[in-house]
Amino acid sequence: MYINYCKETIVKISADSELIMDGIKLSSENVLFESKENRQYDLWVSNGISFNHWMVIDLGIIRKIYKILIEHYNYVNDYITNKFDIYISNDSEHWKFLYGLAENDKVTTFIDLDKPINFRFFKLIIIEPNKGKDLNARIRKIEIIGKE
Repeated sequence: MYINYCKETIVKISADSELIMDGIKLSSENVLFESKENRQYDLWVSNGISFNHWMVIDLGIIRKIYKILIEHYNYVNDYITNKFDIYISNDSEHWKFLYGLAENDKVTTFIDLDKPINFRFFKLIIIEPNKGKDLNARIRKIEIIGKE
């Protein structure tokens, strides 16, 4: 049985920045949960001060991962994450490149790993937050999927 560790277990998440819009913090924690109340604010948005952004998810322990899903923010395709890399680690100090994508035009990035990979830390580095609209990174959801 597959399990989304971001949703079904206790994880820690951090990001380089978070935007406050209309008095609401568009926190990195929003990518872990799907709110049914207000989808407009159900995402992470960086502050847009710099070009590159990052997010780190700590799964708490080393997990065997089979799939990763990233749902980008889609508003007339202007805000889909254009270029990003994914790194993994077991200690948050030594990172290994896992996946990269440039010229992305898909709302959902689905990574089905050929072989399961063990890791504790997941790092998303956003190199180009969108296709030049602004400097804000926007991610709606991340799922890190294993088996129980």
